[in-house]
Amino acid sequence: MAPSDPGLPSINMACFVSGIQELRDDLRSGLVVAVDLGFAERDETCGLAWRCGAAPEEAASTTFGGCIRRIAELVTAAEARAALIIEAPLSGCFNADGNPMARDYGETRANGRSLESGRGWYCGAGAIVALGAVFFLRRLRDALGKSDATIVLFEGFVSFKRKKSEHVDDARKLLEMFVGNETRGYTVRAPARGEMITSLEVLGEKAQGAPLVLIPPRPEPDRRGRRRQRRSDP
Repeated sequence: MAPSDPGLPSINMACFVSGIQELRDDLRSGLVVAVDLGFAERDETCGLAWRCGAAPEEAASTTFGGCIRRIAELVTAAEARAALIIEAPLSGCFNADGNPMARDYGETRANGRSLESGRGWYCGAGAIVALGAVFFLRRLRDALGKSDATIVLFEGFVSFKRKKSEHVDDARKLLEMFVGNETRGYTVRAPARGEMITSLEVLGEKAQGAPLVLIPPRPEPDRRGRRRQRRSDP
């Protein structure tokens, strides 16, 4: 019999979908969870921040496994749909030769360079966190079990910071960006003669495009500090 036959028992499973701007507008009033993803054996390298409706924002630092369990609890206790923002690459682009390349957002910075310039999803730490995100989503799906929840995924890209910040601070920033109205998201596009692959497709899920990317405004360079440094140079 086909899985859709009425004689078979229905099997509920949590599912992931790629978030787009229209879904973001609709999800602000429900459960919104933001994660600055870390990948360590013992340390609390994951920053977690969440808000459900009009309830106050909450935040915590936690381990990789602890973060998964906490999100599963939050999603299970909330309504059937939740927004999840992960500060980790959730898509990647490849050129016509099959090689990884900086992602195309349909626009560039003022200097003509990619919005990722030097922080590409496939470079160094980006590649590690991208792999961590795949494991994270797979284990979250397992933790949700037979829940019929829908997790709407968004990507956070907090970089180009003037000073080091705590993981939980970056999670709070992403949460504030999502529920606010002043910051728009960026849509990743497949490059000409190349392809785009999402983390959902790696997990065997269907994906209608890549998750919307939330990028905080890049801080202006501290030119005054540079002038002071030049004057003090021998």
